[in-house]
Amino acid sequence: MSSSIPTGAEGNEQEAQKILERTPTRKPTKIRTVLDAMLLSRLNPRISLKKREILANSENEKLFLTVLPFGVIGVPDQADCRDGEQPIIIDLKVKGKLPREPWFNDKLQPMAYAMDIEVLGFRPPYDLLRCRLSR
Repeated sequence: MSSSIPTGAEGNEQEAQKILERTPTRKPTKIRTVLDAMLLSRLNPRISLKKREILANSENEKLFLTVLPFGVIGVPDQADCRDGEQPIIIDLKVKGKLPREPWFNDKLQPMAYAMDIEVLGFRPPYDLLRCRLSR
C-alpha cells in the first residue's frame, strides 16, 4: 500500500509543517494593520537570512507576507533564505496530474510575490514555482 500525498492546500500545509518543525518559531506578532504585516514580513526574512533558513507559511502560522503599495497582501508558500543575501519566493503546486506546461496563473503567482517583497526592501534574484505530483 503506497502513501498518498494530498493535492492543493492540504499538500502545501504538509510541506509547511515539515519546514516549521525544523525552524524555530519567530516571535508572535499580532497583525492588526497593514503596517504590522509589513513589519513582520520584513523582520522574519531578515532573521532567516542571517540563520540561512527556509520560512514557510502554514494554515495557522503566517511568518511573512507580501505587500503591494496599495495594501493587497499575499501569502507565499515559502521563502528560501539559505543564501544569506535575499529571500527567494517559492510557490508550491501539488497536483494529481501535471500539465504539459505550468498554467499561466501558476507562473504569474510567484512572480507577483517576488515583486511584492520589493516593497519591503528585498531584491530577490528570481522566484521558483515547484510542482509535484501527489501519489
